[in-house]
Amino acid sequence: MKFGAQKLAAHLSQTLASVYLVAGDEPLVVAEALESIRARAVRDGFEQRNLVVVDRGFRWAELGGDADTLSLFATRRILELRLESLRPGDEGRKTIQALVERPNPDRLFLIATPKLDSVASRTAWVKSIDTHGVIVQAWPVERPNLPRWIQERAGRTGLR
Repeated sequence: MKFGAQKLAAHLSQTLASVYLVAGDEPLVVAEALESIRARAVRDGFEQRNLVVVDRGFRWAELGGDADTLSLFATRRILELRLESLRPGDEGRKTIQALVERPNPDRLFLIATPKLDSVASRTAWVKSIDTHGVIVQAWPVERPNLPRWIQERAGRTGLR
């Protein structure tokens, strides 16, 4: 399932998927989407969050091994993966795809990436997320929509 960040609240009011990919080049919109998903997860009993930032020397095998290991104190956890590139390499693609296709009710897999391009959208790991989870596209706020967007944000905090 794929939709824009503006529809995320309606989706989260109904359900929480086992995997989310939040993609976009607008940092505020991406951060708010991630926070919304994490807040819903906390309400559903996810108590621990493991944040993993993928860089050049990242060891994908460790992620695959640690993904299903539970803490002694928390039964449900969020595994959050930050990718700086849409090309995680062969080992990365295989690891992500394996985690997506092996859902665990005690694990929420949350992935943040730059904006999806047409090449990345056709990769097996992104298609797997589209099939088994949710892709949230965090588009920049268009100039004509900016006043309404500001009013909505102010309204959520009780400002006019």
